[in-house]
Amino acid sequence: MKALKIKVAIFLAIAVCTFILTQGIYRKNIGMLHDSLYKTLDIVEEMHVAESFHSSMHSMIIYASAYLHSKEERYRDEYNKKAQEGGQSVAQLVKLRLQQENGQHGIHGFHKTSPIDDEIAANIGRYFEELKAVLAPIIAGDDRDGANNLEKANNIFDEVFHKYYVKIHTSHYASLENLKNDAHHVYQQSNYIYFTQFALAIVVGLFLLVFAERVFLKIYKLTEKHSLMDSLTTLHNRRYLDTVIAGELEKSKIQGLVCSLILLDIDDFKKFNDTYGHVAGDKLLKDLAEVLRQTVRKADRLIRYGGEEFLVVLLDADKRQAAVVAEKIRQAIQDNIFLLPEGTRARQVTASFGIASLPEHNGNFTQAIKAADVLMYKAKREGKNRACTATVNEDSEFTNQ
Repeated sequence: MKALKIKVAIFLAIAVCTFILTQGIYRKNIGMLHDSLYKTLDIVEEMHVAESFHSSMHSMIIYASAYLHSKEERYRDEYNKKAQEGGQSVAQLVKLRLQQENGQHGIHGFHKTSPIDDEIAANIGRYFEELKAVLAPIIAGDDRDGANNLEKANNIFDEVFHKYYVKIHTSHYASLENLKNDAHHVYQQSNYIYFTQFALAIVVGLFLLVFAERVFLKIYKLTEKHSLMDSLTTLHNRRYLDTVIAGELEKSKIQGLVCSLILLDIDDFKKFNDTYGHVAGDKLLKDLAEVLRQTVRKADRLIRYGGEEFLVVLLDADKRQAAVVAEKIRQAIQDNIFLLPEGTRARQVTASFGIASLPEHNGNFTQAIKAADVLMYKAKREGKNRACTATVNEDSEFTNQ
């Protein structure tokens, strides 16, 4: 047995170390892809800024020409707007370059090699100022040398386009190609990791098959436990009531013990949901379940019977004792401060109760539940936030007490 434990420990150690190693490489690859993505976004941002700069220069020439020939103020306004956009684009290009030189994060990250050369970043601003200077007389209303100034502006624009704009795009595309190659390399590494983990999963699967009986037995017990539990409130559910509780009540009947049922329903729960929302309603159900846990005995059984209905099964307790417990629960719910998901206080919450006992119904659990249900709705009709109990007459009919 000791040798088996050592073998199992060695196997698990190898499996865990392999998993950690592959996950480390995988995490590194994810980081590389993350960096590549941000570098790509930086390049795209720079291309967008460059496009904006190019468009601004071209539009400035067009609006200056239109203003020269028409003298309409709207063209001068459009020119000034484009000049402002162009100035912002130049400032942004220079800012990006300075951030990259200093190793700082750009808009989305940073990359060591800049798509914009120092020469480009420096000269674009100079050319833009020259363009504004050439067009300034036209915008000021001076027509004496307007045609010549427009020609100079076009020459400046053409020189910027051919000398720098094309170079910007070329460097961008080269950087994107490098990032594409890096991403492909990461993809290949990820494939190796995948097949390694796949092989590891097969080995672990074989290992589990060897100990399947023990493993599956634990899984079965855990699954069975959860199948008997309400997922929202973590109280027992109806399946638990029909299986475990039914058996316990049958045993109590044989032993001649008295058992009682308390069925309670939250008052105006639909209005609560309509007012605060279903998320708040779910929180109320969970919080009320906790109030029930703190109020009843550990030996008592708590079951979420329906949407906002809860059932308390009191083993070895008669109807009078059940009435005392119901009043204790009613008071606890009424006095409790229920909070909404955001932490603010909800309106006061109350509940209505129906109480029935066994063997008053000849040990018939179904009839007892039915009696408690009818009495619970009777409590609602009589004003809510109260409890009703049942007695049985000779005709097996129940009345309120």
